[in-house]
Amino acid sequence: MDKERYELHVVAEGGAEECSDLGINYPLYINCYHEALGAILKNIDLMEEGYSREQIRQKNRNKNRFLLRSDISDINCSEFANIIAFIGTRGSGKTTAINEFCDILSRYGKEEEKWGKRLSYNKKHGKQYRFWIMPPIDASVLEAKEDLIELIWANMFQVFEAEFKEKSGMSNYEELSKKIMKEFNEVYKNYNNVGHSEKREVLGESVLVKLKNVSSSLKTREAFEKLIKNFLDMLDGKDEYGYYRGNDGDSFLVITVDDLDLNLEKGYEMLEQMHKYLFNRRIIVLIAVDYGHLHLLSEKYFMESLMPKIPSGAYNGQKAYEEFGNIVRKAKKLNDDYLLKVLPLSNRIYLSGGNIISKQIRISELDGKEETVKAFILKKIVDKTLIYYDACGKKKHFCLPGTIRELISYNQFLNSLYSMEEIEEGKGRDGYNPMYRYDQNHDRFNYDITDRMASQVLNEEQLDVFKLIVQRNIERRAEYAVNFLRYYKGSKFEYELLKDSVDEVEYRYGDLLGEIYDIGREDYYDKVLSHCILASFTSEMVREYYSYCNRRSDSDEGDKSGGAGNREDARQRAKMRLANFLGSTFGGEWFEEGMPKAILRSDKNKMPLTIGYFGKSNEEQISIEREFPLDINSQKGVKKLIGDLTSYVPYLECISLLFSNLRNSSGKVDILKWNFKVKSGITVKGSGSKIIMISEVEKMDFDLLGFVGREIKDAPNMKETFLNSLCDSIYECIEELLSSESKQHNKQYKKQQLEEWEKLVKEEANAKSIWKAEDKGNENMVYLPFYNLDMTYNVMKRVRNRTKEDSGVELSDIAKYFQRVYSYIAEELGKEDEAYINMGIPEQRRPKLLEKFYCCPFIKAFGCSDVKGSLDVSVLNDFILQIVKSTNTSIDMEEQDIEE
Repeated sequence: MDKERYELHVVAEGGAEECSDLGINYPLYINCYHEALGAILKNIDLMEEGYSREQIRQKNRNKNRFLLRSDISDINCSEFANIIAFIGTRGSGKTTAINEFCDILSRYGKEEEKWGKRLSYNKKHGKQYRFWIMPPIDASVLEAKEDLIELIWANMFQVFEAEFKEKSGMSNYEELSKKIMKEFNEVYKNYNNVGHSEKREVLGESVLVKLKNVSSSLKTREAFEKLIKNFLDMLDGKDEYGYYRGNDGDSFLVITVDDLDLNLEKGYEMLEQMHKYLFNRRIIVLIAVDYGHLHLLSEKYFMESLMPKIPSGAYNGQKAYEEFGNIVRKAKKLNDDYLLKVLPLSNRIYLSGGNIISKQIRISELDGKEETVKAFILKKIVDKTLIYYDACGKKKHFCLPGTIRELISYNQFLNSLYSMEEIEEGKGRDGYNPMYRYDQNHDRFNYDITDRMASQVLNEEQLDVFKLIVQRNIERRAEYAVNFLRYYKGSKFEYELLKDSVDEVEYRYGDLLGEIYDIGREDYYDKVLSHCILASFTSEMVREYYSYCNRRSDSDEGDKSGGAGNREDARQRAKMRLANFLGSTFGGEWFEEGMPKAILRSDKNKMPLTIGYFGKSNEEQISIEREFPLDINSQKGVKKLIGDLTSYVPYLECISLLFSNLRNSSGKVDILKWNFKVKSGITVKGSGSKIIMISEVEKMDFDLLGFVGREIKDAPNMKETFLNSLCDSIYECIEELLSSESKQHNKQYKKQQLEEWEKLVKEEANAKSIWKAEDKGNENMVYLPFYNLDMTYNVMKRVRNRTKEDSGVELSDIAKYFQRVYSYIAEELGKEDEAYINMGIPEQRRPKLLEKFYCCPFIKAFGCSDVKGSLDVSVLNDFILQIVKSTNTSIDMEEQDIEE
């Protein structure tokens, strides 16, 4: 499809206008092409001085005698080398660069007005150059019996045959064609003689044979020069008399050889062949090599050539070691001199090495728009999988390819997946299930992570750990991941300590974040393991979330995930997997470690209190006390009391969302219930009386981030059950007060009146509940995308880094600090949103992370920097303060002091 076609090209940052002026505004590696074309045209200028190869060498030998002569330049023979090397590491785009550069050369004459003159170093001759491109040769796949030069001539002959057939009816080409065929025959015959002689033992040859071979070598080069002239004349359209049907010009044959350095057996021999037989002013040889590999191949040749000169057994011990060192030094010197002659520095075109996918590289779309590689890849991943990777990281993201070759390959892979438009095109149509295609995409995407990504970047031990994780059932995989990673430290996997059981482990989402964070902190090279874990979990759980939002049942057409006897709702299974991935709570000790401590200024002899995450293990029930006057002697007084008590409903709803791992003497408890109690000793007319809110559970964990994911983790009726429980407790408290008053004053309340007050309690409580503001149209919404591990991990890592910089928190400001932490999260989510908006993601595909976060009833009620809270901060602070002080263990500091 046209919309999937892109032109990959590099624009130096800040240099787009300059590149446009050069006219090379479409290909890859503009600067490299400029340098390569400059080297070609410079060599053409030098060659047009008319010096032969031997004359150049003679001038080089006698250059000192010519320094005072004004009519002859001091020209080094190496400047005339016609081999131009595109040098880069594996995957740096050498092959692509050569192919596109050949395309430039093939258009050179046609587009000279556009950019050729701009780059031409030969303006004085006023010639229109033409470059004829031969089919490229991949040297890495040539077998031992195949000869590079013969293959080049074979390619030329195929071109000749095609031209001959096209122009066979033109009589004026008959003579020229005969010449060319005769020269092909002469070149091959002479070369074949040399080739056969080189395969015989040199010591067994006679002097005459040697002289004959030397003569054949010279004749081969001379014959080849004649062949090149006539061959190019034929391509130019010149007849046998040298007349050209068109403008006068000069043409060159371009021969390309790729991956020369990968042919370990014949790489050096082929380089020497090209230097020996293809040196011609009208031939340009383009090679693509990794210079390090080529240097080793060439050095190996010289080492092997020098080593036989040491008689076997002639040296031993120190003398042999010294002699070997001398040979190594000589071989290196010869190698450096040889490569400098064959590939002079001016003919070496260096492509970007290492990680070339940087912010300076742009991808140009058909409409002319340009974007970074990161934006290009992230957008495409969104379009295929709805995975929103972290877009704000300053370091290279693990999903980005490292080389041009990887970029092209990964782009082709992503193009092979269904787009979200194709996935959803039949949504709503009877019998169509979008999950079928979506699952296909994710299956292939997951295989790419486990097979391609992991195998490329992980060492053997890291791969063992990764496989142990991904092979576990998805429903408990996160728990196992935490368990395994705890026994993998510093590139060492302690198998003997490994526990392949998680039954007794209380898994929390924050545990997974913490273990991923720790990977690479002890050993930088372990970071790749964290990348693979992030990639795998992100893909798997994003699919589960999409399934939760879109999947119907196993009986739907196209959905084969369950057997005939299994009719469990697939959506509920996805929800269960998401809940298991979240664990008992979102935060944990890892996030707590980055939180400042809360300090009570009036009690300096106590240790600061932890506020981010802590566990309550004592058996005392949490209690919250509030003082207010009680007056229920009138109908108005009862209604006021109902209003006062129900005003605490949203506070208790919010506070309860921060508790997890609820336990009492009977075991785990699903819901935190609060009982409203009248404190003993108060009277109905007394002022300053207290109502105590006491939790029914004895052990629990407090988590500042415990509200995250509760919309998935809690049972569907949890909110209703919690609210009903509060209403019942509030009414029972009021009923207790009314009963006490009726006994004192012999006053009876009518049943109808009691029922009206009970109804009023429920109405007031429901009206004040934080869940009343929940958007019923977004029942599938998850307010913070914990299922997207990569995004959430990076957001929370940055939030944690910010909280670590905060100083101690006054207990009187503890609620405000909670709000600040939530505002940190909001800011980081907003940055991610902005990054995706800047990429040009369509409105319907944008992540809208901040918008969803602000939709969270907890955040709306609690309040953060951009959301007006519905709760009184002072009351909220009092609630939290009482909880923190009653659940933290305060230790006498003795000699320690906390400064003001």
